Amino acid sequence: DTDTDTDTDGDADGDSNPGPTSECGSVRMTYYGSDDIRWCGFSRNSPLLPEFVRQGMTVAIAEPYNGSSFGGDPGEACGECWEIDTWLATQIVMVHDLCPIEGNPICAGSHFHFDLSEEAADVLGGDGWLGEGAVRRVPCPVSGNIHARISDRNQWGYLKLAFFNHRFPIRLVEY
Repeated sequence: DTDTDTDTDGDADGDSNPGPTSECGSVRMTYYGSDDIRWCGFSRNSPLLPEFVRQGMTVAIAEPYNGSSFGGDPGEACGECWEIDTWLATQIVMVHDLCPIEGNPICAGSHFHFDLSEEAADVLGGDGWLGEGAVRRVPCPVSGNIHARISDRNQWGYLKLAFFNHRFPIRLVEY
């Protein structure tokens, strides 16, 4: 990764919106009950994913940042990996879900926010409000091929695909 921009929201316009960068930054954290297939559309139980994901080390990213730390289109954050450092532990997690703004004011974007799975919350500091930690984007520690999962098909033949097992966010797929 050669991303060296210093704009905090990745859109290179110099505004002051908070957001992730490739450098260490601050994240506020809460936790939620997660199940297998969430917003990103892939099963965290898949044997093709790294062991830490199968153990539940996943997060829901706050909606304003669902375009990934590269500032892409909505949903690009799916499968992105982050290293979170708290007073108790350091853990790599994968984006598996979305923390929507509606009904979740903490996910509205006033500060970069992760809603941790219960498993990740247990490792990183306990339950409930976890407070703040240090975070940085890291390449996902995966091996093997990128995989696609067809999660939906409509009457016109359009497919909804979820991609997983990639080191960095996927910006474009052509078929």
